Amino acid sequence: MNIYDEREVLHAIATKANFDTDLELIRRSLGHLLDPASKDGTAGKIIIDATGKDLSLVKPSLPKDVLKKVQRLINSGVMKNKSKNNNYE
Repeated sequence: MNIYDEREVLHAIATKANFDTDLELIRRSLGHLLDPASKDGTAGKIIIDATGKDLSLVKPSLPKDVLKKVQRLINSGVMKNKSKNNNYE
């Protein structure tokens, strides 16, 4: 992403940031004395993590009770392949 391209930045914020978890507020940070919104040269700032998450690093998993049920079905023969075209009972 080109951080100098406003459209790319706004797209990343809209599609990759979760404001419940990807937002930090910095209160009373050093600002500019000529900024009309600042108080005594301080102002609030926001950090937005719009980098997205690499989901390929997340290992998918099922709850243990579901895995046990599937294992029981496999062991009982219910999931046994009985035909050449992969139809299961």
